[in-house]
Amino acid sequence: MIQFRALCAHLRLKRKISARSQQRLIAAWKIWYKFIKSEYVLKGIILPKVKKLSPRPLNLEAIHLFINIKCENWIEYRNKALWIFLYTTGLRISEALMCDCDILNQE
Repeated sequence: MIQFRALCAHLRLKRKISARSQQRLIAAWKIWYKFIKSEYVLKGIILPKVKKLSPRPLNLEAIHLFINIKCENWIEYRNKALWIFLYTTGLRISEALMCDCDILNQE
């Protein structure tokens, strides 16, 4: 157990491994130990916290470029309309696909 913690500290401090990479390493070790029936060794390990990144908004130039894309067929128009709808409303794709079109057509 102490050697594993020393390995994690070495990776974090000396090798500058990110928290997400540390999580992957620890998860891989847990799966391996579980496979060989020694899962009790790693039960006390707490995974490092991963900083949650917020999505960054597009700048005005990127928005204008996207809006001015030329569409050649109905599928491209549909896809462009869906992307604009998702971006402007902040909905997830699953939420957007569940929307009732009759509600959207009301004024």
